Amino acid sequence: QIMDGYSQGESVSSLAASFHKTLAIAICEVGADLCERYGIDDVCIGGGVFQNRRLLASLQHKWHHGTLYINKKVPCNDGGLSLGQLWIAHQKNI
Repeated sequence: QIMDGYSQGESVSSLAASFHKTLAIAICEVGADLCERYGIDDVCIGGGVFQNRRLLASLQHKWHHGTLYINKKVPCNDGGLSLGQLWIAHQKNI
């Protein structure tokens, strides 16, 4: 569909929005399936991909299965991973 839209002259920004919307729908569907399979109500998301505000907003809008948690004090990218590694190293040295 993206290539069809591009060849028909649809704007790149419109195509990008469509891509992010589709990705958010896919994440919600897979996430809901996994929650049901494993009896999970609360989900935490992280990773650099969720620094994309459009994707994150779309996901938050479409998520309807339990609570979706997003870290607000620690970056969801490698900076957060490094902080977690530092915490684990600190715990092992105690």
